[in-house]
Amino acid sequence: MHQILSPIVFPKKEIANYKELYFRGEKYFAINRNIEVHETGILATNTYYNSFSIEKWKKYTNIENLYLKLVCKGKFQITIVNTMLVFDDVIEKVLEVKYYDIKDFESITINLSCYKELKGVLSYKIEAISKVSIVDGGYYTEDKFDIPRLGLVICTFKREKYIEKFVCNFLNYKSKQQLKVFIIDNGKSLMFDNLPTEIRIIPNKNYGGAGGFSRGMLEVKKYNENNKDKLNYIILMDDDILVDFAIFDKLIAFLALLKEEYSNYFFAGTMCSLDDKKLQYKRYGFWCGNGFRQISPGYDLTNLKCILKNEIIENVELGTAGWWFSCFSTNLLGCNNFPFPCFFRGDDVEYTIRNGFNIITLNGINVWHEPFYKKYSIVSEDYYLLRNTLVINTLYLNWLRPKDNIKYLFKRFAKSIIKYDYDSAKLIIKALKDYENGPSFFESTDPERLNHDLNKYNHKLIPIDKLIKYYSYQEIIDCICNENDKSKWHKIFRLLTCNGNLLPSSGVGYSFVGYGARAINFYRKKLILNYDPFTYSGYYTNKNLKTAIKLTIKFIKEAIIYCWKYNEIKKDYQCNFHKIQTESFWIRYLNLEDINK
Repeated sequence: MHQILSPIVFPKKEIANYKELYFRGEKYFAINRNIEVHETGILATNTYYNSFSIEKWKKYTNIENLYLKLVCKGKFQITIVNTMLVFDDVIEKVLEVKYYDIKDFESITINLSCYKELKGVLSYKIEAISKVSIVDGGYYTEDKFDIPRLGLVICTFKREKYIEKFVCNFLNYKSKQQLKVFIIDNGKSLMFDNLPTEIRIIPNKNYGGAGGFSRGMLEVKKYNENNKDKLNYIILMDDDILVDFAIFDKLIAFLALLKEEYSNYFFAGTMCSLDDKKLQYKRYGFWCGNGFRQISPGYDLTNLKCILKNEIIENVELGTAGWWFSCFSTNLLGCNNFPFPCFFRGDDVEYTIRNGFNIITLNGINVWHEPFYKKYSIVSEDYYLLRNTLVINTLYLNWLRPKDNIKYLFKRFAKSIIKYDYDSAKLIIKALKDYENGPSFFESTDPERLNHDLNKYNHKLIPIDKLIKYYSYQEIIDCICNENDKSKWHKIFRLLTCNGNLLPSSGVGYSFVGYGARAINFYRKKLILNYDPFTYSGYYTNKNLKTAIKLTIKFIKEAIIYCWKYNEIKKDYQCNFHKIQTESFWIRYLNLEDINK
């Protein structure tokens, strides 16, 4: 009996509108789970979704037998192709060619087991002699395996439209019995009638992503303790994403055959851009002490070379599997192995590193997510990220010295001062002070109240037409982008004067909000309009030298305290951090004393 490993993935207009993610060729149509290749047409599957990652399946799974199976009719030639990357060149090799003349729909099977030692990907190409129709198929195996069950945890806060879409798509998923969905409702606002038994909505305190995902882990653990049909794996997934449920078929088969030695690896789903659905935002990241670096960012997934680069098997130290889509064994859900209560920005990083940072990725398993630059906030970037960065560095990066952390913080602080963003500078100082209080700070602080207080620092974006009376969008963009140093000496002078902060300033300037802000746009300007080109809105910041000096003195004082007390702080984290990552801690923290009753 053949069991499916990787079914044909068909394009869906509501998911991704790039047909090259699914098929290549000419004179073919793929509509409603039916492919038609007209006479003399060509269809190839050396694509992101429909190629077969033979090298990764061989390394990570116990696959022994492999078949290509298609349900089709017509007269055609089918070519089996192996494609790999050698240095930077794409190499294609024809493995075999077969001819078929099928009058009515029937299943054809091609044994590919002899190719399982190859590198790169397998694919097939159909050249139509007369019209060809394909209605089903994919890659199969005769290997016997138990189909695992997955606990899918979604943490959400007042994003009803995303959850409604997810539930609708779930209801149409043919293998929904293999999933048990736990929607953790931090906003306590979801209202659904007649949900299937596979979906539970669980109201929860708004303790951020860490609180929501931890609640989900508790619920999965409780489910396994009370039911015979255990959940073998857990998936942590953001709410504000778009997912094609076809990825779960491939993931379930891959996990079913996973070798024992990789059973505690993390499976990271690739993040793609909702703005440009062929664009890979990143596969995963790795921690480097001052944030994380993206692996394979900016790849065009319609490009064969990019697909093959994704196939390269890597071993990255301090790898991080982001919780937009992270899958791992429920065996990790021990009593002392729950997330760090950081609210958000770093919970996934710390948890992945703590549990070995071994990561698997696979072409064709992805979600679409809004780019992070659209979610910029100073509270997220200058408080949560920096505070949690210090915690992670203290726990896992013994080679980092205190002055390395202060150097990183000072760069961020100086940028805030240069941008006249004094609230941002205050948040950086607070992040350092709160970190210095050790694990007891996280244990004793109400994160919902803290987040409410912090959000008062976030800038309120105001429509551009309410900030200035006469304007041209293009002139604003040009003004920002065309501002540059006149010479090398001009740049040196600008730096020596703290970007002009020590010089008289006047007039109004323009800058992009957040990541796009450049120091040159603030040089000797008294007032800055910070512009968000995605929402056509912004806010003003004013130069205030007196405030800048006071904040700089505060930062230096806090940095001295940090360096002086570093060994004491480090000992506190390394001796007591375990107390805030246990099941019993989270039950108390979320007031769930009756969860196991």
